[in-house]
This record gives sequence, C-alpha cells and structure tokens, in this order.
Amino acid sequence: MSRMGRVVDGLEVDVLAHATEDEEKVLKSLREILPAEVACERTVLRGHYGNPIVKIEGRCRGRKAQEVFDRLIRRMGKEKLEKVVEDLERKIDGSCHLHLRLCKQEAFEGRLRLATGDDVIHVKVKIAARPARPERAAEVLREHIAGVLG
Repeated sequence: MSRMGRVVDGLEVDVLAHATEDEEKVLKSLREILPAEVACERTVLRGHYGNPIVKIEGRCRGRKAQEVFDRLIRRMGKEKLEKVVEDLERKIDGSCHLHLRLCKQEAFEGRLRLATGDDVIHVKVKIAARPARPERAAEVLREHIAGVLG
C-alpha cells in the first residue's frame, strides 16, 4: 500500500457470458482479477434476440478491495499501466470511479491487458479521494500506482 494508506474504497468486477461461451471459462477469466473468497452473483439476462446472457459480478470493499486492486496493478505491470496513468482523467468519472476494461480472452490465458472491444471484463474502482473530485482521484491514483510499482 502507498504511504498515504488505503486509496480504494470499493471494487466491482463484471463480465458477460454469451450463450456461445463456456460459462466456467468466463468465470475463470473473472477469477484472474477477483480471488475465490470474493463471492460472485450470477444473473441471467436476455439478449436482443432472446438469447440467454449470463452476467457474473463480484464486489469487495475496504481492505479487500485495496488488496485486489494492488494485485491487479502489479500483475498488469508498469508498461501496461503507463497508458492508464497518462489517460486517468478520461478513465475516472464524476463520482471518482476508475473504469478499466480488460480483455476477457487474455484473462482466461492468465494475462491481464487493457481492451477496447466489447468482449471485456469491466473493473470499476471507487477511489478514496478527499475532496471527492476526479482531479484529486487521478492525483491520488498516480501517486499510489507509482508507490506500488516502485
């Protein structure tokens, strides 16, 4: 953790498993981010043509959220995070949530990388910025990521 203490208040991860996908493989992709001790909920949705889509999501708060986030940034590594860090203002919303989209297929293979398409794992991280402003959240995150990655 950075010298300023906990910078993450909460973390949410969700992924969609389409009818053509093996739901267990999709869950394995999600587990590359969320450890097994974090419970996941499964919701069955209907696609545009009535096809079943399963949404799998998990949440954690407090210390566990911080641990999951720190593990995520370590696994992504300095090179991949440079793109996130230089674009933080665009990835943080007005409620101080950092939004990341990770490649679902790569995660299944044990690799974490940013994605731009639709076949993604969504990661939403609530940043503990005081005052709660996106600019402050970006500043706090930059310092924290630099501290974690050395």
